[in-house]
Amino acid sequence: MKRMEGEHSKARLKIIWIGFQDRAERLKVFAAKHNMEAVGFDRGNKVASSYGISYGAGVIFINSTGIVQKRLAKGFSEHTIRDNMSSIIN
Repeated sequence: MKRMEGEHSKARLKIIWIGFQDRAERLKVFAAKHNMEAVGFDRGNKVASSYGISYGAGVIFINSTGIVQKRLAKGFSEHTIRDNMSSIIN
């Protein structure tokens, strides 16, 4: 994801990482290890549930006007993420 964010920097793509099923301390360690800048912890799973993510990983694609374009709840690949990012940016 970090690499893809860099590849699309001209499109002003911003990736925000939100953890919700782990402890905040573990998320902080993970974020520091992977040099992730925009990271939040979803206490009570309010953000995740508002986007339909109930467990595991999820990716939400939001366009520049703040409209959700697509949601991948689980089982996604880098290829799937790239295709969805490209369709939103272009």
